[in-house]
Amino acid sequence: MNALAFNNLSIDRIGYSCFEEAVSCALNYMDSLYLALNYNFHYFIFNKSTFTNYKLEQEPEKYLFENNMLLFKSKPHLQYRDDFGLILETMSSDFFNKNLVEVNTSDLSVVKSKYLDRNRCVCLLVDPFYLKEDYIKHCKRFRRDGRHLTHFINLFDIDFHKGTCKIADVNYSIKCDVSLERLVYAHSKVSPFAFYLRELDLSEVEIKKLIKRNLSCLSEEHITIKGTKYLVNSQALKQFTKDFQEIIYTVNSFAGKYSSQYISLPLSFFRNMTKGNFVLYKHMKEKYSFLFLDKLVKLFEKYSDLWNTFDLKLDKIYLKGESILAREKEFIDIIKKLLAISEEIIDEIFIVNSILEM
Repeated sequence: MNALAFNNLSIDRIGYSCFEEAVSCALNYMDSLYLALNYNFHYFIFNKSTFTNYKLEQEPEKYLFENNMLLFKSKPHLQYRDDFGLILETMSSDFFNKNLVEVNTSDLSVVKSKYLDRNRCVCLLVDPFYLKEDYIKHCKRFRRDGRHLTHFINLFDIDFHKGTCKIADVNYSIKCDVSLERLVYAHSKVSPFAFYLRELDLSEVEIKKLIKRNLSCLSEEHITIKGTKYLVNSQALKQFTKDFQEIIYTVNSFAGKYSSQYISLPLSFFRNMTKGNFVLYKHMKEKYSFLFLDKLVKLFEKYSDLWNTFDLKLDKIYLKGESILAREKEFIDIIKKLLAISEEIIDEIFIVNSILEM
């Protein structure tokens, strides 16, 4: 294990799901975080029909955790999430197909000698509920939200003598030692899938090319996914603003007091990526002195903060027992601000691209 890299590792959420977040953590450990540009995009899509067309097989509240009804314990089927996930997977598949290498975890001594001792981080699936004895020491949120689920964590080192291992769990913002026995059990309760990432060392010129490719998707106005047309970025936000009243009335008709959760869910992929974009571009600006990214970083930060405000308002409406229908104007005002920033971002992209082409 690279002890210095581990000790200095910041636990940042970059990616639209726990898989990409674990990859980003591994890349950060490898000092190659710029490679996250291959899968974290500034990309918002919208289609009114698929955004609200839930296929519920039980009452809306049954999908939520009883002890924290802001969270889904299982996700109801929604075409919008399926299509959004599909396009993101398509955009990133080439990178993962070339650079993700599966690891056999049946013999951890081999994992340690072949990967961890060579400063390679291994990402593996676990059910963190079985690590609760370790997690509650480092994460207050786990005491409240700790639950059975399947997600990726990062394994950095194993100490067989002490019976411990060093891990990071981005979802819970944890970087700590846990019991090796409990980790093995938590891994055994889910799929044995694990992987590491090939080492890639790009030059500054290659990193700039990667930035340009990452930002190129902002110029798109629409895309078709499995026969369904979606508007993209600014065009998507414009239509989202126009349709928001109909969206909240449609969702309220079947979700009632749980409408906030059912409006927040389809936005979760994009909300995660907007935060990741800010962290990622800020990292590149500071690490590589890419000062031409300064304004873009500030815009990404404002954009991410506004989406977070949007989501927090949804949470507060549920927690206060209010109706989302009465707060429509507040949300539309936020979306209009998001649209204005999105258009600023697109203008700034043209400036950044002109610099990258010099």
